[in-house]
Amino acid sequence: MADAMSNLGSMNIVGQQDVVVVLAGEHQKVFKAGGWTKSEVKQHLFAHAARAIAEIKRSGRMPGPVAATDKNERRHVVRKPERRRVGSTGK
Repeated sequence: MADAMSNLGSMNIVGQQDVVVVLAGEHQKVFKAGGWTKSEVKQHLFAHAARAIAEIKRSGRMPGPVAATDKNERRHVVRKPERRRVGSTGK
């Protein structure tokens, strides 16, 4: 899910918009059974929905030459975990 959110073809990785994640009821149950809180889901998605600046520049989605520091610097889909809304639907 995090990888799909940070797809290089998506505006998410460039614009850092708010993101809404809706989990089906059965998926919510899996997270709950695993002991995950909503806050932990948000934090995990924040940590993993990101790309290296070098990767974004090489894809042409960000201007400028790739700098030495770009390999380790990451750009997240949203600026803060709180900017990601997580909800569920169904039973």
